[in-house]
Amino acid sequence: MLDENLSPDLKISLLRLNPNLDILRVGEPDAPPLGTLDSEILDYVASFQRLLVTK
Repeated sequence: MLDENLSPDLKISLLRLNPNLDILRVGEPDAPPLGTLDSEILDYVASFQRLLVTK
């Protein structure tokens, strides 16, 4: 999962390198909405066994 503060271009670049990656970004469908509290995002990634990339 990519944090909403990261550029959407990061997802595009990663998918260009490997189109089979399963990448979500906060604010996209099936991901927490924009403005979700950090603690709720951490709960989400733990529940769905995802990694969180942030700066």
